[in-house]
Amino acid sequence: MPPMRRLFLRLLLILLPAAPALAQPESIAVEHPRDLAGLWRISLPAGFAIGFSGPAHFGPMRDNYCRITETKAIHCLSGGYAADGTAGLDGDKVHIAWGTMMARMAVDAIYSSGGFAGTFTFKLSGIRHDAPEPSVGTRILPPSVNDQASRTLADLMKQLAAGKVTLPHDAKAIAAHDGAFPAGIARLGAVDAIAFLGRTPRQIDRPDGDLYSVHIVEFAHGELLCGLHQRADGVLDAFRCV
Repeated sequence: MPPMRRLFLRLLLILLPAAPALAQPESIAVEHPRDLAGLWRISLPAGFAIGFSGPAHFGPMRDNYCRITETKAIHCLSGGYAADGTAGLDGDKVHIAWGTMMARMAVDAIYSSGGFAGTFTFKLSGIRHDAPEPSVGTRILPPSVNDQASRTLADLMKQLAAGKVTLPHDAKAIAAHDGAFPAGIARLGAVDAIAFLGRTPRQIDRPDGDLYSVHIVEFAHGELLCGLHQRADGVLDAFRCV
């Protein structure tokens, strides 16, 4: 057999098994990330209490803006019992917890695409009490909406990075509302974007007072979830970042 024909037959034998595979329809599997890291709006009781006898009493459910980190820490802007805690996802089970072993608050919920729903519970001396209304968490994708408060916040962040705040503010009022200017802003780098998310109570146990204007601030090297409130004269009298 001539050399060229032998080479052709070898090539044909190599290519023939591959032909059926090339004819198969192509399939692409897309995996959605299953974790809790990011921004959330979570409904939690405004408060709860229990006397010496009888059932526990829960305040109305209020939306709180919270940030969950890659290290499974949760920080909620309205402070109070939900200021700082832990958040974990095991399969479809969400567990968020605050407090101590003696007095512990938690949300146990079922995760689904874009959110979760479950039960808020507090345990006092090991006795469990469940809130009658469900606790619902919704993942937030920051909009590209800007407003005057966002521009004010951008100016404030630049001033904090520079080490001198010239924006009119009432330091005593900010401290009285469980707030403070964050430290180490310069380490986060330049502000890349700021987006307005909504409004939330300044303190979780005082839901009927003035509301924070809630914003996500994206820096070159991190992010902060911030709430601010200005008086009618434009003076900043409440401010907190988590």
